[in-house]
Amino acid sequence: MTPPKTKRAVHSMQTDESKGDSKWWLVLILLTVLSFGTRLHKVDEPDHVCWDETHFGKMGSWYINRTFFFDVHPPLGKVSVNFILQ
Repeated sequence: MTPPKTKRAVHSMQTDESKGDSKWWLVLILLTVLSFGTRLHKVDEPDHVCWDETHFGKMGSWYINRTFFFDVHPPLGKVSVNFILQ
């Protein structure tokens, strides 16, 4: 049979648990700061529009005019631009 726990033993168990909780919060905060840092690093580069963004307006106008064109990407983004342009 185990002896009953004293107030001191219960208190030390609670502080051990709270130390573990604070470690998780510290890890969470650290990962959040790192993720924002890597996401926002050089977010303003390049100065110009590149890749697919240059073609969305053109393809959106093709959707508005019901002109046939072939695109390998799914049309959800272009259809949403179409609704915005109309």
